[in-house]
Amino acid sequence: MLTIILEKTKVITFITTILLIVTQNNLSISDSQRVQKIYPGRYEVVVTHVHDGDTITVEIPEFPSIIGENIGIRLDGIDTPELTDKRQDIKSIALEAREYVRRRVSIAKKIEIDGLKRDKYFRIDAKVYIDGLLIQDELLKLKLAKPYDGGMKMPW
Repeated sequence: MLTIILEKTKVITFITTILLIVTQNNLSISDSQRVQKIYPGRYEVVVTHVHDGDTITVEIPEFPSIIGENIGIRLDGIDTPELTDKRQDIKSIALEAREYVRRRVSIAKKIEIDGLKRDKYFRIDAKVYIDGLLIQDELLKLKLAKPYDGGMKMPW
């Protein structure tokens, strides 16, 4: 019973904090205009799964378990090819991107996310830092990803 009360207290505290941030920014949840809300601050995470080159699942120890466990994160600002692509050359890039992220995560000392926001599909996007380096930049340099701003994707 005490555990349930403590979890509820954590959730209430978290929601109250978010409401304070929203009101401090002179925004209200009922604003009719769509404002892209970016929640700054770096949070250390534990990566539990790498789906593909631009999508991971994490746990955020700082957050209550109800909202901090099993969170899908898209790597903000990039797009990697789909693993299901029928073109073998493109599929091989997709596999290489996923393996690169898996390798980086497996040897990382510290993984952090920053700039949390929702994209047009309501997914959570974030900058992902592995040992202080932005993994998105690494994937772009290796040509395993293309820039993506949420609009039309560039063809592979």
